[in-house]
Amino acid sequence: SNFSRSHQHEVQSKICSPPLPIPGIDRYLISSTKTRHCNFSCARSRTERKMGRVTKKVTRKHRKKLHKLLQLLDSSSESDVSSLESTGTDSDSDAPLSKHPTQVPDPGSSQDQGVQNILQFLGNQASAIKRPEVSTDVAALISEFLLKGIDKESRKTTLESYPCLANCPALQPPVINPEVRSCLSTNAVKEDTFLTKLQLQLASGISALAVGFDKQYEITKSNSTDETRADLERCCAPLKIIADVFHAISLHHRYSILPFLDGNVRKFSDTCPIDEFLFGKTFPDQWKSASEAQRLGFSIKKK
Repeated sequence: SNFSRSHQHEVQSKICSPPLPIPGIDRYLISSTKTRHCNFSCARSRTERKMGRVTKKVTRKHRKKLHKLLQLLDSSSESDVSSLESTGTDSDSDAPLSKHPTQVPDPGSSQDQGVQNILQFLGNQASAIKRPEVSTDVAALISEFLLKGIDKESRKTTLESYPCLANCPALQPPVINPEVRSCLSTNAVKEDTFLTKLQLQLASGISALAVGFDKQYEITKSNSTDETRADLERCCAPLKIIADVFHAISLHHRYSILPFLDGNVRKFSDTCPIDEFLFGKTFPDQWKSASEAQRLGFSIKKK
């Protein structure tokens, strides 16, 4: 019994006793902890340095923009102050101080005043342009044409009433070159038809205006005065505007076709003027010459 009790006590002491220390385990744990802490600190410092550089760049840009804006506002406010001082009278300066109570200047008031001056200046510039007015009936009629258009029969009748000028072939919409047309898709051909119809309508309007312009030109040629020249200029202005729209449609038409062509053609097309053909009547010959010159350049280039 004594042996069994002593044996049980020995077993319990072994179970409850702490584990034996492993040699070097403390130094390993301490060194690994220090290494992780060092790596984390280095990564954090690198990140902070990067963020600091980015923040400095951003703040520099913001400071420059704010500095320019403040200079503009200060200059406008200084001009206002100088104008007020120049218009002041001696009676104002001799007045008692009680009539002019001192106020603490607000730093933002000068900037707000400068902004108001800038906006007022822009508003005055816009209001200085006086637009003409017509009667309300005429304005309503033009608005209806612009918003709803005209029906097919009215369009046909109007175009027949004002045919294109016989001695001005440039009023005819330019035709797509045959060699280019063969490269187009069905939708591109449909767009060509649509743009051609638009240009025919513009050509009819240009012809109608040109008749009145021609009459005024004859009057000015026979009696050239300031008044007749001013009338001639007023007749010419609508012609220039509509003719420029006609030309812009031709340019848009050509640029919409370029994606169907070779990349070299896109660069080359800018040198081809528009005439009765969209890419110019000399386009085939010029393209052949350019292609031959390019092949010759490749052949003589040093290998």
